[in-house]
Amino acid sequence: MNPFAIVIICTIGFILFRRQNIHQKYRSLFSLTVAIEINSIAGYFVIFKGKELDYSDIALLVTSIVAFFCLILKNRMKRNQLLLSLLFAGIILAGVFHTIISTPTVKIIDYRTNWDAYLYGYTEMTEAVIASQTVLMLIRVALFLLNSYIVLGFDKNTILNVTKVCKNCMKLHIVYALAEAATKYILRSNALTIFRNAFFGLGGSTQSSFQTRGAGIEIYGWTREASHLAEVMFLFWALCILTKDLRKQKIWLILAGVIMVLSMSFSTVMYAACIAVLFVAVYRIKASRSFLTIAFLGIVLLGGLGYVVLNNKYYMGRLSGFVTDAAAIFSGKSSFSREMVTSSKVRLLGMSETMKAFFERPLLGIGLGTAYCNSGIVSLLSNIGVAGTLAWIYYCLRFGDRDRKPLKLCIVFLAMFILPNILKGGMGMLYATHNLLFILLIRYDKYGTCADSTVYNYFNNEAVS
Repeated sequence: MNPFAIVIICTIGFILFRRQNIHQKYRSLFSLTVAIEINSIAGYFVIFKGKELDYSDIALLVTSIVAFFCLILKNRMKRNQLLLSLLFAGIILAGVFHTIISTPTVKIIDYRTNWDAYLYGYTEMTEAVIASQTVLMLIRVALFLLNSYIVLGFDKNTILNVTKVCKNCMKLHIVYALAEAATKYILRSNALTIFRNAFFGLGGSTQSSFQTRGAGIEIYGWTREASHLAEVMFLFWALCILTKDLRKQKIWLILAGVIMVLSMSFSTVMYAACIAVLFVAVYRIKASRSFLTIAFLGIVLLGGLGYVVLNNKYYMGRLSGFVTDAAAIFSGKSSFSREMVTSSKVRLLGMSETMKAFFERPLLGIGLGTAYCNSGIVSLLSNIGVAGTLAWIYYCLRFGDRDRKPLKLCIVFLAMFILPNILKGGMGMLYATHNLLFILLIRYDKYGTCADSTVYNYFNNEAVS
């Protein structure tokens, strides 16, 4: 067992045996689970029959058990909560049942392999079948619903305490990522990567040597891939924006932005756009003279950054390759030589081929846990269809009371969930526990902190007290 696994066990044990009531223990366990998930810890708790059991899975299991007892002690559940849950789960189960009784004709890449292996010629596309992955995902959805009954009853102070724990963990991640960049770029050493692999149990095979990509360096922090590190930094920005904590965290936000660039992940461009949409939507900026001045300076700054990006060989190479790959794939090409396999080909080909599964069964999809591609949105649509996707969005936006206006709510939800998952794979957006925290922050306008009231009032052209 690796060192981080021991840390997790001790932390969970400490929480469970503290002299607190069960609801206080649950809040601490939920904070731990969310902090682990948000930081995308790279390693694994244990490997069982070739499958990795993540740290977040262990924390989620314990958290969910405590949530079950919290729900029993609560002795009541709102009728609309139960009906929404049954609607959401029923649509997903209907798609699974449809696939059981009638196998789709379309060929897919399922969760037992990936599109990289297909492009390299190691595997072939298969029929969509209901397998163990479906059961695992159904369990995750059930746990998501179970925890939502408790989490969506949190008060303001509890939510702010959870976000504080997450921010502090992410600050540690920022420090580690900067140190990793310094040791690789300045000291020409891979020491922190080796330490990361040993501490989190990743193994030296994932990254065994010093790596560079184009005109910059590639760093991972506590994540498996450079794009995952960029995502963590985006989530840090999102937490600060949604809690209106930009002024207090400005130095950390700048460092997070630096790390996004140093990760050399092309997804950084997409995350930057999402951050801009979130900022405008949450802060309700008015067209005052001060705002117009700041907007002009911002445009000049963005123009300068755009010029730098467009003159960077790495980013321009990725962009050019993306356009070329898109033209080839959408013209009908579905295979490439091993020397030509790139990230853009994997994503674009996976999206275009998996969309065929969606078009065959657009309403209910071909079953949860079947088709997979490097796009959360396409995976969601192909697995649970339009009905399931809309039910999930409705569940997230409608569950409980809310303060934000419908249009603003949808814009923030779009920037937080939909846009970031267009080119990011996996079904985690459907059931990831940390999304419950963001759903709370998205739905409510009342989590702004006094620390940032000056900035909030300034951007709204209000008098500062």
